[in-house]
Amino acid sequence: MLVTVVLTLGQPQPAIVAAMSDPYNPSAVMSDDELNDSTSMSCGAIQEFLDQRTGTLKSFTQDGNSAARLICQQARQFSINPRILLTLLQKEQGLLGDDSPSQNQYDWALGCAPGYDVAKGMTNQLECAARTFRNRFDNAVVGSEVAGVKPANRATIALLQYNNSDQGNRDFWRIWMRYWPTSGPSSVPTELFVDTLEIETTPDVKEPCRSGWLKGAFGYAGMNLVTPNATGKADSTNSGIWRPGIPREGPYQVSVYIPARKSMPWPCGDFNVVWDTSHARYAIHHRDGITMYEINQAPLHDEWVNLGTYYFARGIAGYVELSDQTGEESMTRYVSFDEARWVWAGQ
Repeated sequence: MLVTVVLTLGQPQPAIVAAMSDPYNPSAVMSDDELNDSTSMSCGAIQEFLDQRTGTLKSFTQDGNSAARLICQQARQFSINPRILLTLLQKEQGLLGDDSPSQNQYDWALGCAPGYDVAKGMTNQLECAARTFRNRFDNAVVGSEVAGVKPANRATIALLQYNNSDQGNRDFWRIWMRYWPTSGPSSVPTELFVDTLEIETTPDVKEPCRSGWLKGAFGYAGMNLVTPNATGKADSTNSGIWRPGIPREGPYQVSVYIPARKSMPWPCGDFNVVWDTSHARYAIHHRDGITMYEINQAPLHDEWVNLGTYYFARGIAGYVELSDQTGEESMTRYVSFDEARWVWAGQ
């Protein structure tokens, strides 16, 4: 049974204000909108940015996660602009350009809580910096002097408190303007994508024989994921989440892409699955609850499927989830994962 919910609520357009000031203005270095623009770069765009730099972050991994994914995760977790984290990586340790950094540069990559073991390491540094900016911004009170400057907005307060001085903010500003000289709060997009590389998988996609995932060179952007099915919760092992950064609250039409699949012999078992599932069960988590939508993937090849229109809150609370649970006999079907899309449906 297919279940959809259609909502037609509208939402006013948010105001767009100046972002990084040019020339440098110590009282208004960055707009509040810019600091909170967690959707300014997708995970894929962050990786592309690192690939264009001479530093080693393009190939850095920790616990199976790339630097780009770690940056993306923390920016979305704390709803801050990922460009802030990228700028700090250069300001504090020069990691965007250093092609032979020391372990110490990685360990204290963003200069957050230096000397405290709990903050040591790339993952901890990114979490520490993102959390610190979120807390500094949320607790900022405009009107007081900070480090010899009277900030005009909360974003500048957060920057001053993190960088400890106006000179620190100037250094931050110079680096930012080098990479994003025309930066501003990203215009509110009418279409959002979560690509295959951005799917949150449980467990992580590492070694297929251990995690039960297989990568295919098919689908919307030349990559898709498949996993064998499970009858129910008792024998389920895998699930994936498409989690967009919703820039404004309101109704969105949600679609998923079903890729064309070719023969993909499973490399870590004595079975050879040849059928696609007839019962891919998508759970759409939206502002008003959870809606289930079932798709027969078997006859679909490189097609978008509309899951309905739902109301989503701003941020990362809303998402679509698909697990390996199909109700069919376990290990007899493939469940395919590819792109997901949110299209603004408001006025």
